[in-house]
Amino acid sequence: MIYIDKGQLNTFALTLTEVTTLVDPFYLFVFEGEYNTAVEPIYWVGTDTSSWPTRYNLFTLEEGVDVTLIKGNTRTAFLKAQTL
Repeated sequence: MIYIDKGQLNTFALTLTEVTTLVDPFYLFVFEGEYNTAVEPIYWVGTDTSSWPTRYNLFTLEEGVDVTLIKGNTRTAFLKAQTL
């Protein structure tokens, strides 16, 4: 689960490398409304800033700058690993 505070710089760690088969991927986060599927998905490409990406992947998202989410709206995040 990822908690994103509105109007804040949010840093979160995920373990994605262990389930990724691509070499040097970038991660596309797709935030979809969990209870209101009529809301358009929000897309964000996260940059992995981890010092040890084989162990964990570290992302920093600034809500209101990188993405703008509705306060109190629960969203499901899907991740897609891609290469250029």
